[in-house]
Amino acid sequence: MPLFTISNFATLAKLMVATRKILTEEDPLNRFKAMTDLATNAKSLKGALNDRKMTKLATMLEKTAQNADAAFAHAGPNKTNAQRIFWQVVPIAIEDPKILVDADLSYLAATDAMVAKIKVEDTAEDFTREPLAATYFRKVMQPVLKQLLDDPAFVDGLAPELRRRSRQDERATRDTSERTMAMVETLLQRTEGAVPKKTLLSIVHTFAPDAQTKDHILANLNYAAQLAVDRKAQDAADDRRAKVKQLLSGLANLRDDGHLEKAAAAATDAVESYRSEHPDDVTGISALLSAAVDYHILIDDLDPATRYLLEQADLGGPAASFDTLRQVYLHWYERGRDRSIPIMLHLSGTIAMEMFERAGNDADRGMAMNDLGNACAVAGSRDPTLSFLDNAIIGFERAIRYRNQPDHELAWAESQMNLGHASSQKARRTRDKQTIETAGKAYMAALSVFCADQDPVDWTIAVLGMGNLFVLIGSIGQDHESLATGCDYLDKARDHLSPDDYPEIWATAHLDYGAALSQLGALTDNQTCLINAASMLRLALQRLDKRDTPYPWAKSQLNLGNAQAELARMAGGADRLEAATDAYLKAAEVLTPEADPRGWIELQSNFARLHLYYFDQDQVATNLEEAEAYLTAIEDALDGEIAQELAQKIAATRQDIQDRRIEKQD
Repeated sequence: MPLFTISNFATLAKLMVATRKILTEEDPLNRFKAMTDLATNAKSLKGALNDRKMTKLATMLEKTAQNADAAFAHAGPNKTNAQRIFWQVVPIAIEDPKILVDADLSYLAATDAMVAKIKVEDTAEDFTREPLAATYFRKVMQPVLKQLLDDPAFVDGLAPELRRRSRQDERATRDTSERTMAMVETLLQRTEGAVPKKTLLSIVHTFAPDAQTKDHILANLNYAAQLAVDRKAQDAADDRRAKVKQLLSGLANLRDDGHLEKAAAAATDAVESYRSEHPDDVTGISALLSAAVDYHILIDDLDPATRYLLEQADLGGPAASFDTLRQVYLHWYERGRDRSIPIMLHLSGTIAMEMFERAGNDADRGMAMNDLGNACAVAGSRDPTLSFLDNAIIGFERAIRYRNQPDHELAWAESQMNLGHASSQKARRTRDKQTIETAGKAYMAALSVFCADQDPVDWTIAVLGMGNLFVLIGSIGQDHESLATGCDYLDKARDHLSPDDYPEIWATAHLDYGAALSQLGALTDNQTCLINAASMLRLALQRLDKRDTPYPWAKSQLNLGNAQAELARMAGGADRLEAATDAYLKAAEVLTPEADPRGWIELQSNFARLHLYYFDQDQVATNLEEAEAYLTAIEDALDGEIAQELAQKIAATRQDIQDRRIEKQD
């Protein structure tokens, strides 16, 4: 007698085909597609196909049902009918182990919950009509569940569901902690370190155990800030503070006169001399160290900048804690990410390595490696070489190893998602199928943990990553079906979060969806796709700002220009050419050779094609000169490795220019 029946044979067939492809397919790209098919079609059978729990359950059900005559008094055809119905509805009852968890591991409550669940299913018509079936179900299931729940090994198998149940409280605690830490950091900056961070944290730790005193915590923090303001006013008359101000003023004069090398050297001398004279003045030394960091960054001198930054973190006691260093990392990482400043990303990566050295457990080691990967990934997204992306992938892979523990499930999924992002970026340049497969597996691993309702932000970002991966597959093979699949993923994710609560993620989702629609429309000559693409990109730009989010803003302008240029190619219109030109010029304000060499190369190549194809053909000579100038500027800047598709685009445009010249001569 089978454990369950499958009414939808089409689903079963898809499962068999997908499984066979995974086992026999040599092409990693096709293996990845088969894995996504398997994950999609197997979702409804996930509980029933879980060998660890279901094999034992099946054996026990079989044995108990065979002994039903002894346990059940009613004989004859009615009992036979009840047995038949039992084997039809039991998969509905047992497919979700969450029922056992929600019943607080009570076999009686769990059985009643199963009965209630069966009665609302469309397939349970006979079960509802014949009360004997429900009675028989309880007689068989209650002893089975009791025996299972008395088995520690089976209860251990339910541990993931028990942990999932506690996630909401965990997240609430984490959110409160992050908000409190953010306030501590804000107050530290506002008071210029007049109140040591340890004092502020001590206030938090004193009152935090009582959740009802959160307002008390904030009141004490604000009081500490006011003390800092008072102390700052008192210190204005202090001789040591006056000397620090004098030193800082001298450095500023050197800077304003354009003597940056001298300013950096003078900052180093100021730190050493003042520290030797006033070793106990933590505030004064910190101010000079901060200046030394800034002046060495201005001359692109990373080693002393990092050294002074770490010395500043370690002031006032032994080596800074891991959490303190991470706040320093986040400060520089976010500045480098949002302002497209490479040296700040390099600096944050170096700090992440120091975090790893000071980590006291695997959780912190995993966080440090994940942070290193993030810094390298952002730097790699704007660098024409692959070295940063390779380092990012290494960082995320190590983070996954350190986080591969039951208690670190969410952190493990975060690093899997980041590995997917970094591998996808690399695959865009190398077009390597193995790298695409790595990215796909990482995204699938992340989505096996993230839930749309419980982890809305991470789920949205992971789905966006999967969508962009399919867009990449479609771009490589000029495959409109993969592009359409990618658009479906992106469309599903774009409005999952509120634009008011998560404006940047919402804007990024619309940016990615618009860019994908633009590619699909260009490949299939579909004007509707291109019009929708332009609409999505304009929505993204409503939530993006050149000052606060320059890079996403510029990418939106670049893709908007691409969509308008394709519409001009297909349908004509001077207004579309003007719109494309305007969008490209705005993108050029941010995508400079220094800030984003790869983005700048793509922009210049697109500009060349715009001049070559879409402007007045009576002025073809001028168009050719303009296109030639853009490509020459690109080639002059190529002093390192560039992306394969950009090299092909430049070569193709160069050939088009030559062909146009031949046509003109003829």
